[in-house]
Order: sequence, then structure tokens, then C-alpha cells
Amino acid sequence: MTGRRDDQGVEPASGQHNTTLDVQAWQRWRSGRASAEEIAHWQQQLQQQLPLIPQELLDPSLLPIALLRNPSQWSPEDSGLDPIDLLACHQDLTDTKQLLSSGRLGEIALGQRSLFTDLPPVHLQAYRDGLRPAARQGSLSALEHLSGIGRERFKKGLPLGMDLDRYQPSTPDPAPGTTIGSATMVLVVLHPTQREAKAEPCHPTKGWSQIRHASLEDPFGWIGTPPPDQESLVSFCHASDQLDPQAVLRMAHCAAQHPEAVLLTSDETLRWSDDPGIPAGNRQNRTAITPLRLLCRGCIGGLVTLRWSTLQQLTLPASTGSLHALLLDLALQVCRRGDAVAHCPEVLLQRSIRANPTVPDVASPADRHCWTPELSAEILAISQRHSPGFLEPGGELTPSQSLAACHQLQLRPDPRVLVSVLIPFRDRVDLTQSCVASLRRCAGAVNYELILIDNGSEEAATKAWLEEQAQLDDVCVVRVDEPFNYSRLNNIGRLHAHGSHLLLLNNDIEFRSAEVLQALLDPFAYRCTNAVGARLHYPDGSIQHQGVALVKGERRCVVEPGKHLLSPPVLATLTPLLVQEEFTAATGACLMLRSSDFDRIQGFDEELAVVFN
Repeated sequence: MTGRRDDQGVEPASGQHNTTLDVQAWQRWRSGRASAEEIAHWQQQLQQQLPLIPQELLDPSLLPIALLRNPSQWSPEDSGLDPIDLLACHQDLTDTKQLLSSGRLGEIALGQRSLFTDLPPVHLQAYRDGLRPAARQGSLSALEHLSGIGRERFKKGLPLGMDLDRYQPSTPDPAPGTTIGSATMVLVVLHPTQREAKAEPCHPTKGWSQIRHASLEDPFGWIGTPPPDQESLVSFCHASDQLDPQAVLRMAHCAAQHPEAVLLTSDETLRWSDDPGIPAGNRQNRTAITPLRLLCRGCIGGLVTLRWSTLQQLTLPASTGSLHALLLDLALQVCRRGDAVAHCPEVLLQRSIRANPTVPDVASPADRHCWTPELSAEILAISQRHSPGFLEPGGELTPSQSLAACHQLQLRPDPRVLVSVLIPFRDRVDLTQSCVASLRRCAGAVNYELILIDNGSEEAATKAWLEEQAQLDDVCVVRVDEPFNYSRLNNIGRLHAHGSHLLLLNNDIEFRSAEVLQALLDPFAYRCTNAVGARLHYPDGSIQHQGVALVKGERRCVVEPGKHLLSPPVLATLTPLLVQEEFTAATGACLMLRSSDFDRIQGFDEELAVVFN
């Protein structure tokens, strides 16, 4: 790298702390030995010279030190960025130095733009945090690594990091089955405008019985000539989508395998480059639709297919702003009817997300910008219109503050609700005191009572504290002198609880979020919710728990999404971890459920003393 000599620093602005970023400071920062306070102070200094780059990205592990030290003298070539390829990717720039002065480097660093045409957009911190050990090179910033080593490894298909490896072409799916049934296969290609639909451009026709062209302005204009029989299968795609050459066979086989299903979906990949020679990647939509996922994050994609016998019974919108909105509307109607659905776990189409917006399961920051406010408002209106069929009285759906076209469940506060908080423990009074104090600090307006379940504590400090707690009106202390059995302790605690809801709580939990009880109650707005867990963090801030999924065929059948994840930019790519999501199970360390549901299943099975209840 070139630029200032290593012993030159950034002088602070007048009136600020007079610490200079000298060579020792750079070394301490780069090696991870600087304190958080020092880094924040240095970043404030650097922000004055680099106002177009977000302050949190002004870090020598992310951007070249030559750039941070002397931005006015820096050029991309100084840090190994190919100038020809840069200008080929960013054709609105006439000089590589404009990468910094135009603000484009900030967009690249945030993952909103690609660095080069042959690299997907990636947040530099997510790239740095996700690098695999074999790909790391400690002396380079993330930008330098991405432009050199990272780019070469990506082009060769070598393991690089969790944030870019998913963009490699997925393993080809097995050949489609031979049992495809006799249904007529109709493909409806939707164009943005009626004029484009009438032009009838060429589209893959292999295997399809019929291909109809329509527009988002009149998505069902093609029905003037209906499919030939009731068992016809009608598949929808956008004019910008690229179908798998065997998509019709794969979907017909899936429909034959699931004759009860009236709506079928499939996997898909995302086209992240405009270069037709670069294959799509980032495989999406690996599960069948569910009402909750439709309402909260519009989780529907791939080659969506409906049986004609069902489609003609649905309310068909006269126009729509996006294909995603149309399919969401139809899918919610199918779910409200209680009809069966199925999923084809094969990639049947490639999507250009800018032309055909969706909410990906895993998204780059650039993918999040495919929604205009108008399109997001249409998604919200559709979801709210159908939500009464799925929500309890007092439940509502509101827009997510951080994710476009996503929503959150809210339950109107009810003064009749009482949460009984069950906390089993044995001594370690310091933990239990911290737990209770955090609950009282963060509980919010919801009424609650504490059931402290003492499993044979012996320490004097514990007994003294329990005597104090027992004097409080909202505390019940229960003594259980038996060997530890989590299931039995909570079953006994339930006998002393008066609440409409139970919150099972480990005594080593400390709440940090405001109005935590209402947040745990909100998902009960969805009628089928049985239990609600919470995202739990380790002391270092990484995720300890955010739900459990059971996976068929896996040697270790339990998967815990996000476990040990610490990097916020990596977390920001994982949509299911950013919304209210349904899981197979959740930990009992912090678990809310209705008292009536707990009683209906007769509590925990005490033969399972700790886990698997």
C-alpha cells in the first residue's frame, strides 16, 4: 500500500481530545488491542475527513489505512483495486478517484452496490466476519481482500466466506421424476405493462401445454380463454424470470406426488448480476408456505402454481403493483380456506429481484432496496385485509420499522391479562436477584406475579432474600426439597400461579429490552400460536438461542438458527431472524405460553427431567 508514512497520523479537530492517530494507535487498533472508547474517538476524527462513509465502517480492518490516513491523496489503485474493472462496473464514474468523492465507496462498503461486475454486493463487515480460515489474510483490509484474494477465490468457486459462498451456483437438482400425471400445464407470463404483454416476446415453451401473456395492469386478462379442464395446473412467472428447462416436468411431478395440494411453490435463485454469463445463486424458499410466514414476511416464491379448479374460486385482483403482491393475495386466500399446499424443493426459476421484487430468506443489503414505498404499502394492505382470518380479537399487523414489505404482530394490551413468572433456582441468589431486578425494570405495563421456586437452597443469603420477597404482594415463594427436575419444578410452580399466561424463566436470564412482557404476548395475536420464545444472547452479545428447527435426515436433527452469530451485518441478511418467526420448538429458559394450553397438555412430562419436553 502507498500513502503517508506509517508514523504520520490524523490530527484531531480543534477542541477535541488531543489524542493523535499515530503509528502505535494504528497498530493497536488493527491488532484488536484498542478500547471501544478509543475507537469511537478515532472514528469521530476520521469522519470529519470521510463524511460520505458511515462512521462505523471507518475501521482499518475494513478499509485501507492509506485511505483512512489521507483520503485526499488516496486512489483505488493504491490499494490494489483494478481501475479498468472498477470503471467498467461503475460506468457513471469517469475517474477512479470519484469512487470516494461520489459516495460510491460508502455504498459498496454497505453492500448496496457491487465492487466489480463479477462480485455480488456484500457488506464489508459481514464479509470480514464471515471469512473462512483458509481464505483469511490478516494484513489486508476487507476491501483489499475482497478486490484481490476474495475475487479470485470466488471466480474459481473456492470456499471464501458465508456471505459470498451462497452466491456460487447451487448443486444441480436430480433429474425430474417420470410420474408427471396428465394435467394440462399452463404458464402465465406477467409483464409490467399491457403493451409489453401484447408484444408476446419469446419465452421458454418446452413442455408447456399453453403459454399465456398478461400484465400486472390486468393480471387475469388471459382467463377469457380458460384452461381446457379443471385439473389444469396454472404456473405464474414474471417476464424477467428465467425458468429451469425442466421446470414444467418438475412441477408436474410435484403436483402428482401431492394430489391434495392446491397451491405449490418451489425453490429459486437470485440473479445478482446483469451479465447473462454469470449464473444466479443465493438459493431461496426451501419450505412450504404457512400463514404466519406469509403475514410477517411474505414468504412465497419460486414457480408458484395453482390448480385451475381452485384458482377460479378465488377473488382475483383487477390489477397489482408486483407479482409478489398478486401471489401473496392468492396464497393467503388459499390458507384461509384451509386448503393443502406443497413445496417442490428444486430450483425452478431464477429471479431478477430489481424487476420482480420479493422478500428473500437471505438477502444482501442491495436486495433490501427492491421495494418502493408504494409497493410495500400494497403488501401491507393485502396482509391486513386477510389478517382477520388468522388473528385473535385485538390482534393486528403493523409494518416493520426495519424491513420493507415485512410486518409484525401486535396484540392490543388487555388489563385482564396476568403473567405468572415461574423462576426455579437453588442458591446463587445473585443470579436470581439480577433476573428479578431486570424483570421489574423491563416488564412494562403488563400485570405480572412472581412464583419463586426454591429447589432446596441452603445459603443464608438466599434464605434472607426469600424472606424479604415473601412479604411482597406480587411474589409467591414455593419450597421444593427434591432432586432437580425442571419439568416437576415448573409443574409445581403452576399450581401456585393465578395468571392467564405463564412465563417460564431461568434465573440466569437478564432482560435488556423495554416492555418485554408485551413483546412476548404480541405473537399470541396469531390464532395458532402456542408458545413464544425470545432471542437470548451470551454475555459477549452473540446469539445463544432464537428457536429450534427439526430437520429430517440430519444426523443431528436439531438445528438452532443463528447460534453464536455476533456480527450485526451478517444477522441483517437473515430475514427469519429479524421478524417474528415460527419454529418447531424453543428453549424453556424464557418461554411464554397460555396457562390453559399448559393445563390442556397436563404440564410437562416429568420423566423428561430437563430437555425434550
